Amino acid sequence: MNIFTPYEHISIEGAFPERALVRLRKAEISVYKAKKTQKNRLEMLVKRKDIEKVFAIFPNVCYNSGANTLYSVQKRGARGFAKVVDFIRTRWGFVVGALVFAGLSAYADSFVLGIDFSVSNAYAREARVALAEYGIKPFTRYKAGNEDVISAKLLRLGDMEFCSIKRVGHRVVVEMRLGNERIQTYVQGDMVAECSGEIVALTVLKGTPLKKVGDSVTAGERLAGAYFETETERIQTLCVARVTLACKYEAVVVAEDSESAFAKAYLETSGVLTSREVLPCEGGYLVSLTYTHTQSINF
Repeated sequence: MNIFTPYEHISIEGAFPERALVRLRKAEISVYKAKKTQKNRLEMLVKRKDIEKVFAIFPNVCYNSGANTLYSVQKRGARGFAKVVDFIRTRWGFVVGALVFAGLSAYADSFVLGIDFSVSNAYAREARVALAEYGIKPFTRYKAGNEDVISAKLLRLGDMEFCSIKRVGHRVVVEMRLGNERIQTYVQGDMVAECSGEIVALTVLKGTPLKKVGDSVTAGERLAGAYFETETERIQTLCVARVTLACKYEAVVVAEDSESAFAKAYLETSGVLTSREVLPCEGGYLVSLTYTHTQSINF
């Protein structure tokens, strides 16, 4: 028997019901699991496609009361795959609803509702930025597979000695441990650009801004001065500022494939990637990256 073949459970009643099997065999109707349940009754399975042939040989007196036959056939219900088909046909609304509910449950189960920090939240802002870069943020589906990459990125921060990222239920838990207790130190002097790019955001809480949003700067150029001026004099102070630069990286990278070329180029940048383009060229791959770089001083 094939489990995917629809079968019908029938009974044949009459004198010497075993003889009915001979007539079915002559009609080339296969019979499965035949069993004598009473002296004048046989029960068996036949393929659903053969059921009309069976009733043609042994008309059911319930449907043809005028028929003159020694045997009568009764349907006892579907079996095998036919039972599944009948269940779906008679309860299609329930089946569709159950499938939709299961699909929605599976989809909702992967949603992230929030990000929690374990042990230390000293680098909470940096962690949120790194997670968002790989599509992990509240009220979105959790994208697994980049946990080690994000952890490695956060471990580049000065005093971080351990970092792990995992999903617990509908929340992402970031465990960060610092090697030593952080001591607040202040940097004297002006704020200078760490890389070349265009200023997209500049906040100066203390000191004098020397550039404005939209200006293009080169690495090493002063962005904010550690002083403020009055009508008569310039007074030195602590510079407290933060800037975000839109930067671009472009170079020919020697690598075996485009992904390796991108990986090498990405290591040369320090920020949040916004676009990339890798094209084969003579000597390797031409890699063009755009990214935003944020830096601060005493902020």
